[in-house]
Amino acid sequence: FSRLSGDAWSDQVRSVFSGDFPKQEERRTVTMFTTVLEADDDPQRFLAQENCIALLSKLDSAYVIVFTNSAVWKRIARRNGLFVYSSIESNQYGTPYLKAMFKFAFDHFNSEFYGYVNADILLDDTLIDSLRAISRDKKNGRIGDRLYIVGQRTNVQQELEDRFSPSQQSSSSFVVQMVLKGHRYWDSAVDYHIVTQNAFDWDSMPNFVIGRSGYDLYLVDAAYRDPQITMVDVTNTVHCAHMLSKDGNRSGIKRKTPDNAWNQELLRELPGGCCRFKSFGKLAAVQTVDVGESICLAEHGFEGYYDDSYYDTEKQFIRQATTNRPAESCLVVSENDVLGVLLPFCKRV
Repeated sequence: FSRLSGDAWSDQVRSVFSGDFPKQEERRTVTMFTTVLEADDDPQRFLAQENCIALLSKLDSAYVIVFTNSAVWKRIARRNGLFVYSSIESNQYGTPYLKAMFKFAFDHFNSEFYGYVNADILLDDTLIDSLRAISRDKKNGRIGDRLYIVGQRTNVQQELEDRFSPSQQSSSSFVVQMVLKGHRYWDSAVDYHIVTQNAFDWDSMPNFVIGRSGYDLYLVDAAYRDPQITMVDVTNTVHCAHMLSKDGNRSGIKRKTPDNAWNQELLRELPGGCCRFKSFGKLAAVQTVDVGESICLAEHGFEGYYDDSYYDTEKQFIRQATTNRPAESCLVVSENDVLGVLLPFCKRV
């Protein structure tokens, strides 16, 4: 659905050169956007970004925008049928402002949710399934309408043979294949931020830039402090692979750039400081839970020693071990936070 054809494709090509970007009126679930690095000296990063763009193009009911000035990446994005825009507001070093990208998406695309994702992150339609479950509960009043949606990533070392080929496998099977090679990372690192348009006061937000540390901690902290914002942790139900290239994990901190400390300097200028609250896995009011045929939203309670909050990757291992056959009977031992995540594996509990 994020692909363009016919007149829409012609309009998109013209808009890149004329600066007149047409409004996309068809209502979709989400508008996702990203930016890319040149990555000429790092074939692993180049491949990770290629895979990210190809997988985003396969998302159901999604608009996808690639913000870039690179002729190479414009060509790759268009080859995948995505929207391209190259005149987004940036700092003097050419690094785009986060809120400028969100505002552009708000102004030009009609969707229920809007999200930025780093270009070394691989996602599949488990994201769309989770957003639809959140939308359902928002519409029936079970959660508020100001939403901030985040999830943990799984770090995976990028290999040059890890190339997504849509003619050979589905998006989901490829992303699961990558996720099962990696390990879950901590919950204060955020690589995708999905919101409803009214979630934050975008006009008063500092001019944070993407790809530099700090802005993600600000968003988590701001969402937690605002009682009108519901923070939703979708870790349990969204496949999210973070592909590591030659500079390894936390590359945004390691990368030597003239604006490396840009966001940290903005945070120091905030009255009262920032980011005391940063671990969204503990702070989110709600989490998504896969219960077999559907996704439910549950209160994010305290997890005891015997909790049943299994991640989707852990359930993949259980499915393989049981050859996807439900057990005749199960004994569930749990305390405090009982979610029933493993019930699909049991005929009787």
